[in-house]
Formats: sequence, structure tokens, C-alpha cells
Amino acid sequence: MKTSPGISFVMCTTLTLLSCAPSALEPTPKPAQREQHESASIIGYSPTHASFPGGINALKSFLNSHLKYPRNAGCFEGNVFIQFVVNEDGSLTDFKVIKGISNIVDQGAMSTLKKMPNWAPAMENGAPVKSNVVLPVKYSLF
Repeated sequence: MKTSPGISFVMCTTLTLLSCAPSALEPTPKPAQREQHESASIIGYSPTHASFPGGINALKSFLNSHLKYPRNAGCFEGNVFIQFVVNEDGSLTDFKVIKGISNIVDQGAMSTLKKMPNWAPAMENGAPVKSNVVLPVKYSLF
């Protein structure tokens, strides 16, 4: 997967899991860039990005079994972009919707992602580092 400044990686998935692909954006990786986050550094680019345990297929399986379209959400389609931090120990914190489609749908996606197990952290020079991840969750009705 390609990486870009400010995030470790972006992956797309769909509620029905018809597709899962890396971001269409393919920026040139830059040297490690850091942003300050509550007095700790979070790496924006690392040679080894954070990853869901078991890889992309395990993430698909997790989302397929946990992600549900909210019953009272109406008929919204689109992507909910949720950002979170993968800490050095793999724990997930600081979830926030950075682009949503409906408050009910956005909160449903965030609630599901908060149930994810710890990830393998990003690595820099052989050491685990904090990293931002943006996960777009695609909702489609058909």
C-alpha cells in the first residue's frame, strides 16, 4: 500500500465488502514527518505501516461480521472517513469522523471500528511508533 504524509495508509472497504482497495492517490513517500499529539510524536510516514492483525482479509471478515447499516438511518450511501491512532503497543485511540454522510451512519461506523482488536503498530528504524490511520468505510444500498 502507498503511504502519504499525515497518514500511515488509507484503505477502502464497503459494507457489503464487494471491494477493498488502497487509495487511488499514490503520493511519493517523504521522509518521516511528525505532528505533535498530546506531547507525543505521531509519525505520518513510516516504512512499515500499521496493520490489522491477519491482514486485509481478516479486516474484511471483521467488518463483514460487525458492520451493520443502522435501521433508522434512512437511505444514505457514501463513504465515512474515520481517523484513529495506532499507538506503539497497537492499541487504538482518538477515533474521529473526518468526513461523514449522516450522523447516525457515521456513529455506527465509528462504533464498529472501536471494536477492532489491537493492530500491529507502524515501525520506524525497528521500533514501534504511533501512527494515524484513515479508514474509509463505504456504505452502498442495492
